[in-house]
Amino acid sequence: MRTATLRKLRHDFASVFAWVEQGEPVGISKRGKIIALLSPPPTPNRSSPRSVPTLPPG
Repeated sequence: MRTATLRKLRHDFASVFAWVEQGEPVGISKRGKIIALLSPPPTPNRSSPRSVPTLPPG
């Protein structure tokens, strides 16, 4: 996990956002302490296909 200071986030959001777009979580720090986590959304679980209900005839 990469870290970025609050100052870097304000002044260079594009580069921090690029890290997240590449799938890397970023810890946001203020005065040396992580205060937030910016991460990409979870990947959808595709292990089981969705079943489509069928209607009875008629």
